[in-house]
Amino acid sequence: MEHRHGIPQGSILGPVLFSLYMNDLPLNIPEANVDVYADDTTLWKSNGDCIKIQNDLQSSLDCANVWFKQNHMKPNITKTKHLLIDTHQKLRHANISSLELNLNGVPIEEVKDEKLLGVKLDKYLVGMIKLT
Repeated sequence: MEHRHGIPQGSILGPVLFSLYMNDLPLNIPEANVDVYADDTTLWKSNGDCIKIQNDLQSSLDCANVWFKQNHMKPNITKTKHLLIDTHQKLRHANISSLELNLNGVPIEEVKDEKLLGVKLDKYLVGMIKLT
């Protein structure tokens, strides 16, 4: 079968070519901060009420999805998670208890903790320094 798009897995230049290929993704996501490390992409937003953060992140996910389609990429929705981080007090008084986000119409799973580049983050940033 002939491949028209992509980078062969295991090739010597694969990581460099993939980085070049992904290079413009952050430029196409205006409403959130975007961090890309190897093949992991993190969208994040801070400083705002939960409704604005949810709207901005959803808009960013929609922009990312357009970029993925234009660049013949398919995000792995089973590895896509979201985490709302704040203090106990602020989350208790927030106007929303969780975010409802989706990627290409598929709901994104909300988690209470997640590992980001070897650092385990939890919803309240309690005991977060756990390097692995």
